[in-house]
Amino acid sequence: MMNAKDPSDERNVNAGDCHVETIPGLAKDEKEPGPVENGAHNEVIKGDDSDGRLNWSATSILAYICLTFIFTGSQQPLYFTAGSLEFIIKDVGGSSTGSWLPIAYTLAAAVPIPFAGYLQDIFGRRLILLFATSLTMVGLIILGTAHSFPQAVVAMALCGTGAGIAELAAFAGVTEVVPVKARGYSVAFMTVVATPFGPYPLYCQLLSTRATWRWGIWMVLIFQGIALLGAALLYFPSKHSRLVGLARKDVIKNIDYVGGLLSLAGLTLLLVALNNGGYLYHWKSAKVLVPLILGIVAIGAFVVWERYFAKVPIAPRVLFRGSIIPKAFIISFVGGVNFYSLSNFAPIYFTNVYHTDPVTTGARGIGLSLGVIWGAVLGATFVSRFPKYAKWCITICCAIMTSFIGSLAAGNPSNPGYVVAASTIGGLAVGGLIVPASTYATVACPDDLIATTVGLILALRAVGGSIGFAIYYNIFRNKLDTKLPTTIAQYAVQAGLPLSSATEFVTNFLTNATALATVPGVTPAIIAAGAEGSRWAFASSLKYIFYTSIPFGVIATGCAMWLGDITPLMTNRIVATLNH
Repeated sequence: MMNAKDPSDERNVNAGDCHVETIPGLAKDEKEPGPVENGAHNEVIKGDDSDGRLNWSATSILAYICLTFIFTGSQQPLYFTAGSLEFIIKDVGGSSTGSWLPIAYTLAAAVPIPFAGYLQDIFGRRLILLFATSLTMVGLIILGTAHSFPQAVVAMALCGTGAGIAELAAFAGVTEVVPVKARGYSVAFMTVVATPFGPYPLYCQLLSTRATWRWGIWMVLIFQGIALLGAALLYFPSKHSRLVGLARKDVIKNIDYVGGLLSLAGLTLLLVALNNGGYLYHWKSAKVLVPLILGIVAIGAFVVWERYFAKVPIAPRVLFRGSIIPKAFIISFVGGVNFYSLSNFAPIYFTNVYHTDPVTTGARGIGLSLGVIWGAVLGATFVSRFPKYAKWCITICCAIMTSFIGSLAAGNPSNPGYVVAASTIGGLAVGGLIVPASTYATVACPDDLIATTVGLILALRAVGGSIGFAIYYNIFRNKLDTKLPTTIAQYAVQAGLPLSSATEFVTNFLTNATALATVPGVTPAIIAAGAEGSRWAFASSLKYIFYTSIPFGVIATGCAMWLGDITPLMTNRIVATLNH
């Protein structure tokens, strides 16, 4: 059994008898608000090396492992869908709107996270975790049996909703049952569990070409099913709440319903607009402008409500003070921007610049996915092992991310090895800043705001990623729409294509490749030259994305340099125990 000082015992101690720990960056006489009790904040009590004792039993270990499985499994529906997207579209349809499968997942995962984290810190995690994981499994079942595009979109929305909330609950659950100073180790272990899923690009290609893409979905379903069963039987954390001492009806009365509605509406409208703009609709279209404006207004109203009117806010002001959590928020936001540039556009090199067989294409993407995982493992470990220097680890990762993602602009059809190496190192750096930044924030936040803090970080990362995708995609499309036809024509003409056939050749090349042989003057060598021109056009268009990522990386690096020192907060204090 895990034994620790009950957090509720600390709340019953007189504040004057305790050493009060202030968050770095606050004035010495400004005491940081802590848990909400009867609508008012208590002070954060600093733990020491005698107030937390952790004894692992077999059931505690298994419960902990189940949480790590749920965390890992919650990320896989998106990866296995994105990795098999072209095969799914061929099977269920939706060729013109196929990207709405990952978009539906991302939207559904990001929107409820802030409110879900808030509710977890009030009502506890167990039931929310079990419900969210069950919802993910329902979505996986629908996706695995889908025979139409609308079915697949609904399935991805259900998967995203459940997986986003479950990932949040598992992250918070894993961090609160270990000493504060061990949270980095805990998060590192939780992340390393994802290593077997790291080669998912290869898995997706092999399953889709030699069996069916549906087997990837069934694998994730089985994995999550085992984790859900284990958590249902073994995961019973001690209860602690932002609203201790209140009757249940008073707790329900004090929930920030207005803030929840504004955050849900604002994020939904904003993310829909960002994902539609320049892709499905023109940026000047009412279908983009209306949700974009309404989303910005709703988020603005949310900020005002939380700042001046909410009694128990979803985004407490305490999280925006000091030199740690606010900068961790910014790093997560900017990290999301650059993570999306890397994860969404680097693979285009492997599919459109280097035309190879599916297995080779999948193998080249393994370095990127494993790099993100192991960057996160090493970075989170560093936070606990060397807390005094943790901010410099994050700073270096930001600098490496900026350099190597930016260096992908040098990719071209003749250097696949370079792109694989640069994307792998860039992935290591992205993992080494996104997860450690989250860990950094959980160390500094009040005990009863762990899920709230993680929820805000995940939401900011998703919003940053959507903004980044909107920026990068529009840059890419604008460049490609110009370069692709002209470069194909240039290479084909240089190979001997008559100028009079250039327009017809390019049109057929891009829309009806089977008709190329009917174009006057076309030979196999000319078709090969056109394909070579296509590869160079993609490479030339992609480089502008990676150039654009550099300023975002510089911002993240600057914030990381000014992160506060978490060393005074690295104690043996344990927030919750596992009761058996």
